[in-house]
Parts: sequence; structure tokens; C-alpha cells
Amino acid sequence: TNLSYANLTSANLINSKLKNANLTNSNLTNSNLTNANLTNANLSGANLKGLNGARVSACPGVLPKGWSCNDNIFLEQ
Repeated sequence: TNLSYANLTSANLINSKLKNANLTNSNLTNSNLTNANLTNANLSGANLKGLNGARVSACPGVLPKGWSCNDNIFLEQ
């Protein structure tokens, strides 16, 4: 799935299946990613404002600089 540069601000992505998705440079500000499957997804350059502490079902393969995903929780560094 190619969602690069997509504007997903405040999107409801609960339980989304985004395995292997290309979300490079997308805007995910304040999106709801609860239980989203982001296995091997590429979020490089994505805007994750408002997602600190978000719990997903699987961490992405690549996150933007300054972010990590530990125990399926997004953490801003």
C-alpha cells in the first residue's frame, strides 16, 4: 500500500492492516492508530505529532528520526 505523502491528520486507523505500507512523509498528526498492524511499514519522514504513547499491534520497520516503538508503543525521543 502506497500512502506516501498522504494527509491522514486525525484519521481513524483503529485496527488498520498497514503491513508493508509505504507511509513515508505522510502526516499522521493526532491519528488514532490503536491496534494498527504496522509490521514492516515505512514511516520515515512521517509527522507523528500527538502519537507519543500510541499502542499498535505491531511496530513499523522504519520510524522517523526521533521516534522509537518499544513493546508496541510509540515513543518520542
